[in-house]
Amino acid sequence: MPNFSQVFNLPVSRAGLDFVDINMSTDMPLFIDPYAIQIRNDEWSSNCGDHIRSYFNALLDALRNDNRTLAQQLLSNLHEPNETHLGVSSGQPRGRGVGDHKASLLADALVQSRAFQTGLLADISEAELFIHGVGRDTISDLTTNLIRGMLAEYTDEQCKLHNMPTQNVGNIGPQWNLNCLRWESRTVSLPIYSGRPIVLVPKFSVRHRLSLNSQEFYNHHMIEFLRAEYIAAGAGLGRVLRSGERWVSKKDVKNLHPFIKDNLADFVRSHPDVLEAYKK
Repeated sequence: MPNFSQVFNLPVSRAGLDFVDINMSTDMPLFIDPYAIQIRNDEWSSNCGDHIRSYFNALLDALRNDNRTLAQQLLSNLHEPNETHLGVSSGQPRGRGVGDHKASLLADALVQSRAFQTGLLADISEAELFIHGVGRDTISDLTTNLIRGMLAEYTDEQCKLHNMPTQNVGNIGPQWNLNCLRWESRTVSLPIYSGRPIVLVPKFSVRHRLSLNSQEFYNHHMIEFLRAEYIAAGAGLGRVLRSGERWVSKKDVKNLHPFIKDNLADFVRSHPDVLEAYKK
């Protein structure tokens, strides 16, 4: 199965490429991570961050104002991102984008979440932590759509750098205009393989799992914090060892605080410093 660099005969090793050397026959199990982009301080990442924040703020405002028509419109324009060859589909890349039905389900999940209802939810990179049914594939697809225009510009620059041929393409999906807060179509210049446009993605922007991961935060930060609190309290949970030291197991804490994303939201509202420490 050929990689992009092989198809276009690049005289650069995979390690020497700035972008992911995608497999041209199937999707690679990598996901575009908005947090990985937003923590960088280069101009391209900053511009992408502005696109991501402007869209998510517009979506949250529509949901807060109970404008489901606008929210549905904002969500329904998120098309399947086949052009990056990233994600979890098997065989030919087919994307896992947000169609009309999934858009409605996602809007419901957002509105019904504790994080939304309490005003905690403010960043798309935190949605996997707090929103039921939202995982790395949904976050990656949302992000891909929002920065599609920026990725297309990046791809064109990489093609010019490596002297690769491109063609004008007008059908890779709508692009987010952060000034007008709306989706729009725009012609872009991209490499073509087997009649399909290809969009390249910087290596620094992808992960096998998202930087902000709900299971990781729950297991290694929330539960450990609560366990330490129970030990310090000295009563009600756990047992006393022969040495006189009090012991509380993670299993005991998990039984009292099961993994439920609304519970994670409540915990972060009470202990925002724990989330900030996790992010650092």
